[in-house]
Amino acid sequence: MVRYSGRKISGALDDWFWVSLVEKVTVNKPREMDKALNTLVNKLQGEAAGGSKKYASGNMSYAPDLFLTVHAVMQCTPDLSKEQCSKCLKSTIVTLLKCCSGKIAARVLSPSCYLRYDNEKFDKS
Repeated sequence: MVRYSGRKISGALDDWFWVSLVEKVTVNKPREMDKALNTLVNKLQGEAAGGSKKYASGNMSYAPDLFLTVHAVMQCTPDLSKEQCSKCLKSTIVTLLKCCSGKIAARVLSPSCYLRYDNEKFDKS
């Protein structure tokens, strides 16, 4: 991520701008996936906000009979405090719940943090 600003940005939570990139394809079991995704991102939010790298990733199975798994990653810029990161990531979760229910993949981004999930495993990069 590259940021440019005419003001000090280090240690400042910028959550005034959000972008949601949503895959149009819907999963086979949307309720089950949404429940698993909600559990997973709430767990990852605490890990990312509390970690020194402000990063967390993980996955959760939601339809074992169909071998379906949701993968997610959450990250804040490392200059944010634990509280700032937590607030930003909570906003990504709220945005995600509004825009992306039942979708196979999505990303929610702000200048200070992001959340990405997919049914397919992805690299950290």
